[in-house]
Amino acid sequence: MATITRIEGKKGIKYRAQVRLRRDGRVVSKAKTFAKKSDAQDWARRTEVDVLTVHRETGSLPARMLFGDVVLQYIELFNTDARPFGESKLRTLRALSRGALSGHYVHEMSSRVIQSYIRDRRKTITPATASNDLVFISEVLKTMDSHYEGALGFAPSAVDSARVLLKKSGDVAKSAERTRRPTLEELEKIFRYFSNKSKFSYQKIDMVDICLYAIFSCRRQDEICSKTTWDSIGDRHLQRSMKDPRSRDISMALELPPRARRIVEKYRGRHPVHVFGELSRKTISRYFTDACKICGIHDLKFHDLRHEGVSHLFEMRKTIPEVAMISGHRSWSTLKRYENVIMYGDKYENWLWLEY
Repeated sequence: MATITRIEGKKGIKYRAQVRLRRDGRVVSKAKTFAKKSDAQDWARRTEVDVLTVHRETGSLPARMLFGDVVLQYIELFNTDARPFGESKLRTLRALSRGALSGHYVHEMSSRVIQSYIRDRRKTITPATASNDLVFISEVLKTMDSHYEGALGFAPSAVDSARVLLKKSGDVAKSAERTRRPTLEELEKIFRYFSNKSKFSYQKIDMVDICLYAIFSCRRQDEICSKTTWDSIGDRHLQRSMKDPRSRDISMALELPPRARRIVEKYRGRHPVHVFGELSRKTISRYFTDACKICGIHDLKFHDLRHEGVSHLFEMRKTIPEVAMISGHRSWSTLKRYENVIMYGDKYENWLWLEY
C-alpha cells in the first residue's frame, strides 16, 4: 500500500512516497522523496506495479495480497475529496475489509470462494443486501486488478460466474419496491409519543419537526442530518448536493414547499450551521424505530416519510417536473417508484400537527 507524506522543511515542502506490499510471505518496503506531489504519486504507482508484476521470464507467482488489504487500498486510492464515497458504500467496504473474505489471497479467489462467502452472509442479510456486497466485491477486484495492470492474478470471470449462479439460487436479487406509506392515525400515534417523551426527558431532538420536515420537504434522512444547513437555505429554494453515483459535485436548487419552510423558520437563530443542530442518522433511525415499536406500528421506516411526501405531491395533482423540483429526482424511472397515490386531495389540510 502506498502512502504520500507531506514534509515541511527549511528548503520548502517535499513529498515522501512509501510503498509497503506483502509479496510471497515477506514485506517489501520502498521509499523516495520528491519536490512535487504528482511525481511522488506517479513513482508510488509504478513501484507498486513493479513489485506486483508477474516475472514471466522466471516463472514466479504474483504477489500474495489479501483481499482485506486490497479493499483498504481501494478506499485510499479512490475515496478522494473530489469524488468521495457515499456513507453506505464506505460502510460496506470497511465491513468487507474486516469480514470473512478479507483473509483470502486475491489470486486464489475463485467463483466458489465468492459464492461460499455470499451464501454464508445470507444467513443474516437479505438477497438485496447480498447483491450489494457482490457489486462492491466485483468493483474492488476489477478496479484494483486494472490499477496493477493484471499483476494481482485475479480472474474477472470469477465474480461474473458467481453472480450467475447466485442469481439462479436466489441468494442475490434486486431490492423489492416499497409501497408502504404511514396513515394519519399512525403519524398521530408517533407524534403523540414523541411529544409526551420530550416533556419528561432530556432529548434535545424534536422528532416531530424532523418527521414533518421529512414529509413536506421530501428529503432523505442523510440530507436532513448533514446537508440541511443555513447556507443551503435561500429565499425560495433549498440548495443541496445531488445523490449521483457518477459525480459527487452535482448540485441543484430545489423548491422548499411552504409547510417545510415554516418548520425551518422555527429554528432560525437556534443553531449556527445546521438548521436542526448536529444530528446523527443512527440516532434518528433509532428514535423512529423505537417509537414505531412502542406504538405498535409495523413495517414503517423513516425513509417511508420521503415516500409519503412524494406520493402526497402527486395526490395534490402536481406534475412530474414540479414534483422533481421538490424531491430532487433526475429521472422518471426512479421517481415513479415513489408514486403511490391513494386519494387525490390535501389530506393534511387543517391537520392538528401542522400547528405543532
